[in-house]
Amino acid sequence: MNTNSIAQFNIQFDAVEDRLQLRVLSRDNTEIRVWLTRRYVDLLLNTMPQQLSANSQQKLQAWQPNKGHSLTEQGSDDVRFGEQYLGSEKTERPLGDEPVLVSTIAYRKQENDYLVLIFGQADEEGIKMQISLSDDLAENLWQMLAEACRIAEWHISIKAINDSPAEPYTENNVLH
Repeated sequence: MNTNSIAQFNIQFDAVEDRLQLRVLSRDNTEIRVWLTRRYVDLLLNTMPQQLSANSQQKLQAWQPNKGHSLTEQGSDDVRFGEQYLGSEKTERPLGDEPVLVSTIAYRKQENDYLVLIFGQADEEGIKMQISLSDDLAENLWQMLAEACRIAEWHISIKAINDSPAEPYTENNVLH
């Protein structure tokens, strides 16, 4: 799914599964659903900012999720938790109605500097999903993940954004 086709993200905490469900809705009313474990969310929250522009890093740094600020308290214009999710029964779900449990996450940069997140399953025949994100969409996704962790009471420690340098890019940098 590329940036131009993403209409909306939705992240929900499922207490029974102790996982986050990420739903990505495209403009053509297609949705993918994936389960993200605490471990993968931790990896994403501590890796994604290093891949963004300096301007985006500053925005995320100013937010300071570890100090207990929530997005709704800070009044973010970009992330609106009160907005209704647009997916419906008529939404096409090519991977099925049940979320796919992610067992690998990788990332790479495109020539246009967009961040591509690659979610997959470990077996060779498993599903691979790629989501291409502009800095703005990556910022929004990062903030939503951080807010969902706060709601889930996961207490994930997010490193200061400038603490660790970005890894040099290979074809795909694997988080696991």
